[in-house]
Amino acid sequence: MLIELTGEVEIRQPSPKKPKFGFPRPLAITKVVAPIRYKRAIIKSVEETGYIEPIKVDPRLGADHLHVEERRNTLETIKNDLSTVLNQLDSGEFEKKQKIELPSGEDEVIEFIKGEMSKPLNKINHLFSTRQELNQKLSDMKALHSVIEKYGALGIDPSLLSQVDQQFTEIVIGTVVNTKVSSLNTTLRDITNDRYIFVHEQMTQEESMFLLIFMVEDKDAVDVILREAQYSPVERPSTTGFTLSEIESEIDKIKNDIEDIEDDIEDFAEDYGYFLLGLLEATNIELERINEIELKMRRTKTQLVMWGWIPPKYQDSFKSQILYITENNADVEFREGELDPSLVPSYNNTPMPSLFGGMRGLVNAFGAPSHEEIDPFGWFALFFAMFFGIMFADVGHGTILLIIGLGLTFAKKRKESYPTDGIGGFVWMGSELFIIMGIFSILWGMTMGSLFGDETILWNTPLVYVFGGYVKNGEFVNYGIGTWSFFADLKIENIEGKDYILVSRNYQNLLVFSFAWGAITILTGLFIQLYQKLNFRHSSMDLISPIFLIGIYVFALLAFVFPVAAIFFVVIIVLGIFTLFYLEFKAHGIGGMMLGLDHVLSLLSNTFSFGRLLAMNTIHFVFAFLPYLFLDMAVGGENSLINHEAGYWPETIGPLWPFWILGAALGSMIVVPVETTFSTLQALRLNWVEFFSKFYSGDGIPFSPVGVKRELTTES
Repeated sequence: MLIELTGEVEIRQPSPKKPKFGFPRPLAITKVVAPIRYKRAIIKSVEETGYIEPIKVDPRLGADHLHVEERRNTLETIKNDLSTVLNQLDSGEFEKKQKIELPSGEDEVIEFIKGEMSKPLNKINHLFSTRQELNQKLSDMKALHSVIEKYGALGIDPSLLSQVDQQFTEIVIGTVVNTKVSSLNTTLRDITNDRYIFVHEQMTQEESMFLLIFMVEDKDAVDVILREAQYSPVERPSTTGFTLSEIESEIDKIKNDIEDIEDDIEDFAEDYGYFLLGLLEATNIELERINEIELKMRRTKTQLVMWGWIPPKYQDSFKSQILYITENNADVEFREGELDPSLVPSYNNTPMPSLFGGMRGLVNAFGAPSHEEIDPFGWFALFFAMFFGIMFADVGHGTILLIIGLGLTFAKKRKESYPTDGIGGFVWMGSELFIIMGIFSILWGMTMGSLFGDETILWNTPLVYVFGGYVKNGEFVNYGIGTWSFFADLKIENIEGKDYILVSRNYQNLLVFSFAWGAITILTGLFIQLYQKLNFRHSSMDLISPIFLIGIYVFALLAFVFPVAAIFFVVIIVLGIFTLFYLEFKAHGIGGMMLGLDHVLSLLSNTFSFGRLLAMNTIHFVFAFLPYLFLDMAVGGENSLINHEAGYWPETIGPLWPFWILGAALGSMIVVPVETTFSTLQALRLNWVEFFSKFYSGDGIPFSPVGVKRELTTES
């Protein structure tokens, strides 16, 4: 629309569509054109903002392509050199020093790093090389010691080796591949007419050391045989002696030299380790700048052009920043709206506490939402925590997980570096996840009345007034919400005038409870699918299908809840299934009908799959309870670790309380590492397969803005 204002014509662009609730936010494309002299400033600005993802739209990189590649190759070489050295040093010995101040220019940074690293690297590489030579020499001397021992076992005085008349006899000490030892011995026997002494000792899986004495007249032939066997000569002891005491003296001398070298390496780590770590950080940042930003630009000798994905809400601030750093010498444009959704990254800026960072990582491991899918993170966080808590339900074991999570989280905040790969990396990075898992395990443990696998001890706590009940006239009476009587059959048995609580797990109720959670989860997924189809669908059948599936599933649940009217509900279900098949067949042919059949069957199989909640909860209980059972069989007597008098647990257990603590400790040693792993995997499976399959494919493109995190360096 054109509007005339004071003689000027203003062109108003249509405002972008408001994002639909729950779906990824739309991203815009920004285009920056600026003089090449501002390249470094623009790269820094993109890093520091943290919300731009540069786009590589043209492989033609411009006039300085070779220069950029040369810088990248130089930085890769520097990175390898620094990483090789730092991997051999103990980072725990690094003395923290002040941050390294770097120059601002890209070439100046490289020259600074190369200049500052050359002297320390030459020094430490010399120390490493010397240590390696000494270790090899030590290995040789130890093997020679064994050879001389064997030589002495032949009845020959080793000291005579130093007195051998070299006019008639020659001595060779060396190493040879193990596979060559036998053939070498046989060949020597033939060419010397058995006039030789050959003693050997295996050093490693590949090599053996040998001592060979032969007549000088056989030297030429022996030299040929030794060369064919690819032997390597070994340096003799510096004392030139061959007695065991002389070799042992040489070994002690080498060990002292190695200790001196190790001390020098430790001193080097204290003096230069932190500094080299800072240089490595600077190198990695420069490489990331080249790979993530610079190589995605188009450049000529005078101009640069950069494209990037940007959230619309940051457009004004980004444009202002670029104009400021380029002194108003840049053109900044934005384009949004009609972009191919298959190419646009998914962006979701929903605020998320750091406590749920581990949960977000588990969702991202499955995939990013496309533009026609809502982000499942909120539902996933709820269901994952619930499922894990049910399978791991125990107040004591949940408390252990909570303590581990809190300890790791606080340690991570204090520690400047920690492992990010392997099991150690998973534990460190997922420390907040342990906190959530521990909290939900405690909550469900209270609900089910379990403390370190003992399901009677909590009767002696105030929790009995919320989840349990009380004994009246020898009968059990529910109290509060009474969940303990739902998950277990509780009976009162009078033994010699005392009332004892007898607990037996109610597996039928636990199974129903598990299937109920399955129904809640599956229905949630179906309703989310319906919501998605209301906003994005290709045909009316795409909307009809989830409606019918929801109806079929709801009536199946009603048939289970109200068995009196089960026949009526079954008739409706059958009619609904055949109607769905007919509509799918009309819309998509036989393939659509088979797809509808697959959806119906999956509702049944997915529901039954939630029986694993019961299975894992039971396995958890068995692992935790077994130590009590075995200890009770061994030391129980008149008292018992597993049957407690109602309301009088401390007195009933009597002198056996140390064994109860031992049983709790043994159970925790089994349950915490094993069941944490199993329950985590099963909770993931129930979300990724049973829940996500209803509405989520995760085939979107994740939004990956570039950023920089400096800890050891600063830049002017």
